[in-house]
Amino acid sequence: VATIDVDAGSILGWLEEGDESVWLGSGIGGDAIRIDPATNTVIAQIPVGEVFSGGTSIAAQSVWFRDVEATVYRVDPATDTVVTTIATPSGTIAMAASPDAVWAPGADNGILYRIDPATDSIAAEIDIGATVGADASLFGLYYGGDSMWVRFGVADGDEWERQGVVRIDPETNEVVAIEDLPPDWGQSGMSAGPTAAWTHSDDAVARIDF
Repeated sequence: VATIDVDAGSILGWLEEGDESVWLGSGIGGDAIRIDPATNTVIAQIPVGEVFSGGTSIAAQSVWFRDVEATVYRVDPATDTVVTTIATPSGTIAMAASPDAVWAPGADNGILYRIDPATDSIAAEIDIGATVGADASLFGLYYGGDSMWVRFGVADGDEWERQGVVRIDPETNEVVAIEDLPPDWGQSGMSAGPTAAWTHSDDAVARIDF
């Protein structure tokens, strides 16, 4: 029904719907792009870093973005401006939000960072690598079923030795379950619905019931 030219370079990132807008973590210029779905037009482009930005989440009346240098940007949708930046020690451009926190995975250190929107600071570091007993890389994550779901992988040289999903209880910041996947599934994201968490490989989809 519509094609929207966002003029964001050659790479586009994550989409998130919230505040009666669609938010896009866009490509080369590192802009956050706000789209009005009522008119199918770009109504704001907000600089959120000098490098590629992607991860997008909605929490605490704010829109959150992350760039490849592991900086988290908090955008106020009332003014379309960055109001806070938060540095994490390591990271990918994935992000997710629970009702009272923003979550950002480390890259190859196996740590999931929990950001408190009330203080704009890291409130907890969850060492998933220690839980699975190996140096772990973290990929996509998603909140659903009152839990945070995170894809992880353990590499052996150039090959993946182990793949899986961990379930984290946001009340305790602890891993409460681990579900292994075939080791050749590679990197992919997570999504969650009313009763299940979902993840995928190149040619298969896994459903994990709550």
